[in-house]
Amino acid sequence: MLVQMSKISPTAMRDGDILVRYGGEEFLAILPAASKNDGYQVGERLRRMVEETSVKDGEQDIRVTISVGVAAYPALSVESEMDLVKSADKALYTAKDTGRNRVVLA
Repeated sequence: MLVQMSKISPTAMRDGDILVRYGGEEFLAILPAASKNDGYQVGERLRRMVEETSVKDGEQDIRVTISVGVAAYPALSVESEMDLVKSADKALYTAKDTGRNRVVLA
């Protein structure tokens, strides 16, 4: 799936956006000058593109989905970049806890 994300992300994201592996199977997208709505749209585009892609394992096609948490500054009042990341992470876990394969705004 890591290879698939590296292929999908450039077409789903805007010029200047950056996607990095944040740990295990989590990614962090940095979207400079993005509004909350911009973040939602990019997250939804990524989610939909991953859902429509399958990963081949031998003879088997495996379908995967992603859950996305979005936090935007200054829409969200935070004191540091890490607080923004923590807000996005909390939204991610809300997406996972409420059914997965969705985008949730902080």
